[in-house]
Amino acid sequence: MREAAALNTPLRIIAGEQGGLYPELHCWMDFHSDHVILDTIKSSEDGSGSVLRLYESSGGRSEAVLRGLSSGVRIYDASLLEEEQEELQPEQGKLRLKFKPYEIKTIKIKQDTK
Repeated sequence: MREAAALNTPLRIIAGEQGGLYPELHCWMDFHSDHVILDTIKSSEDGSGSVLRLYESSGGRSEAVLRGLSSGVRIYDASLLEEEQEELQPEQGKLRLKFKPYEIKTIKIKQDTK
């Protein structure tokens, strides 16, 4: 499944002017899973943060781990319409997500304004 997705959907990189806080090359998150595909990373429709869309691809129960998340963010399980449902709590900079067979998850990440 992973090879088919890579063949049919090649990675597109869009370069733009970089004037933010981070250096030109900066890894703000690391993702690992054997059977969960990180399909989408995009700005949220309401402009309040970033949205990740992931799905389980093997037909079994799986786990995915997001690492390197800043302590200055709030993370939510969200609906496909990006409506925040439950706030998720990373432990030691890691967020573990459990997936049922073929489950799709939408995760919303927002800067903490507190």
